[in-house]
Amino acid sequence: MVKYMIRIRKFIEEFSTGFKLRGYHEVFVNPTKKELDIVYNESDERFPSIRFIARNDTKELYVFNGEILHTIAMQEIFKMDVFKMVSEGSDMLPGTIRKLDDGYKFTSSDALFEGDIGHSNHPIAYIEFLLGTDWSWIDKYIIFSPLWKRALVPDLEKQLEKFKIKFSENRKLHYRTEFQGLPISIENRKGSKRYWYDPLKDESGETKMNYAYGYIRSTEGADGDSIDCYLGDNKESTKVFVVHQNNPKTGKFDEDKVMLGFDTEKEAKKAYLTQYDDPKFFGSITEMDINDFQDKVTHKQKGKIK
Repeated sequence: MVKYMIRIRKFIEEFSTGFKLRGYHEVFVNPTKKELDIVYNESDERFPSIRFIARNDTKELYVFNGEILHTIAMQEIFKMDVFKMVSEGSDMLPGTIRKLDDGYKFTSSDALFEGDIGHSNHPIAYIEFLLGTDWSWIDKYIIFSPLWKRALVPDLEKQLEKFKIKFSENRKLHYRTEFQGLPISIENRKGSKRYWYDPLKDESGETKMNYAYGYIRSTEGADGDSIDCYLGDNKESTKVFVVHQNNPKTGKFDEDKVMLGFDTEKEAKKAYLTQYDDPKFFGSITEMDINDFQDKVTHKQKGKIK
C-alpha cells in the first residue's frame, strides 16, 4: 500500500543506540506479506524485527525497521512528539513484530511498559482507551490478538489499578491554608519532595521544595487548571509577583506561577528560579497589589495575569 520513507541522519550521535542506520528506510501502511518481508530484511540480521504503530481512528497499521525507534517514526510520519502516542486523546498502539514459524506475529510492546506509560500526560485515560478498543482489525495484517489477549490485556489491567491508586495518593493535599484572604491548597509543604517528568528532555526526578507549593482554589489559569502558587515566609506581604512561565523549548508563554509572601521582585524571582533547573522557564514577572490580584483572578481573565 502507501509507502513512506524515513531518513536517518547521525543516528548514532543523536541517539547513542549503536545501530548503524543510514539513508532511507521504508514505512508501509497496512502491509502485504511481501512488504513485511521487505521491512524485516532491512533490520539487523542478529536481532531482526519490525516495529509498528497501529492507528485505530483510520484503521492503519504502519510498519518499519525494528531498529528505528518509535520516537523517530512519530516525528517523521506524524510530525508529533512520541509522548503523544501514549497520552490522553491518542488513537495509537505501538508494538514489535517478529517473524516466527507461523507467520509475522505481535511479540511485545516496550512502549506499553509501566514506566513508559507513566510518562504520558494521562496514563489512566490512555490505558482505558487501549482496553476499551477493539484491535482485532490488526489480525488482517499480522497475528495480533493471541498475545494481546493473553498477556497485554492482563498487564494493562494491573497497570490501570496501580495508576488509579498512585494518582489518588498524589491528589492528597498536605494541607489547606489562606493567604491574605486567598484560599490555597498546598500539594507540597516546604521541605518536601515533588516528583516530576520532563518529556522535552526525557528526564524524570525529584525537586526539594524550598517553599510551600500548591494552587489557589476557585481560580482558573491559562492552562485551564487552578492557578499555581508558591508561599514565601512573609505572611503580611500585600505584594503579589506573577511569574509568566515559558515553555523552555519554544520560548513561548506557558502558564503563570504566583509568588506570595515575598517583599521584592528580586526576592520572588530568586525563589522561583531555585525550583527550576533551566532559567529558560522564566519569561517575565509582573508585580501587583493583593487587591488587584484578587480582582483579576476572581473574574478569571484569560491569558497572562497582568
